[in-house]
Amino acid sequence: MMTDYGTELSNSCICEDEPQGCDGWICYQPIKDDFEQFIFPEFLARNNNPPSVKISGRAMTWQRLEGFMVIPADFDRLFNALTINGDWTLRIKLEGNVLTVVRSSHDEPTGAVFTIEPSLEEVEE
Repeated sequence: MMTDYGTELSNSCICEDEPQGCDGWICYQPIKDDFEQFIFPEFLARNNNPPSVKISGRAMTWQRLEGFMVIPADFDRLFNALTINGDWTLRIKLEGNVLTVVRSSHDEPTGAVFTIEPSLEEVEE
């Protein structure tokens, strides 16, 4: 039986336990590291380590756009595709073989939903 994983990552987090001298690094970096070093590799392993992934998004931006892109199965490329220039929060879930990320931001208060799946499609550069 596969274990499900979930976490929340925000680039505007506040350190509640250490208000003195905390710039957000303490509450941001360990969670990002967990996503990069454990959750994403676990997703890839559960899907037979595909060479690329397809990111399908809906309800993106204030216009609630839909679309998809195919990228190499690389964490930095995935992370850059999921984040925006501004404040955001990512709610990350790995359930079985499915990786889902809900991004909330000023323009996406109800959340943009991204489904990441293995892909054999040609990578978009």
